[in-house]
Amino acid sequence: MEKRCIWNWDHGKKIEYLEEKGKKAKFETIFGIGIASVAGIFFGVLPLVVIFYYIFEIVLQGPSVIQEQIINIVIIIPFWGMWICAVLVQIYACMVSDGRYYLNEKGIQIEYYFHIHREICWKDIDIIERRTMSTDSREGEKASECDIFFICKKGCTEKEKKKKKRGIIFYTMHRKRIMLIGYSKEREEELRQYWDNEIRDQRK
Repeated sequence: MEKRCIWNWDHGKKIEYLEEKGKKAKFETIFGIGIASVAGIFFGVLPLVVIFYYIFEIVLQGPSVIQEQIINIVIIIPFWGMWICAVLVQIYACMVSDGRYYLNEKGIQIEYYFHIHREICWKDIDIIERRTMSTDSREGEKASECDIFFICKKGCTEKEKKKKKRGIIFYTMHRKRIMLIGYSKEREEELRQYWDNEIRDQRK
């Protein structure tokens, strides 16, 4: 079966297959991953250098400066952690934007960017629902929302299943148990060929 894009839009243009993306879109994805990676390395290493500097100051100057330097370290760590998290989310979003999937009797076969493969077996899926997701990836009147298939594996908590307009950060943090596929009528018909249970509409 032909592979479809995980997301069925690109810069506001509705698409079904990855081949419909132009060279410009692919270049932008590679460029985005490159910038995020360089920024992550630079801003990830720099705070570590500062932290080690403060530790060196503590050792060099003795107990008199311990309290002050510890406070400096404690202040830096949260900002450093948030920055690293933001960079990782951006890299993951770039990978997913060029991801593709196909269905077979075994389950959903997924190929992310740089040939990262993943599989979700039908027997491991708990629910498939149509939902609305918050996003800034689309243009037009509803730029902040889009319809998706919410696919949740068995073992998800009720909090993870909760009907709510989630963003990309939530799904990045729960990607091992939850998968999103952009909604279209063609995709729904394709899913129903293999999924015998109900596909509930949770937009109401």
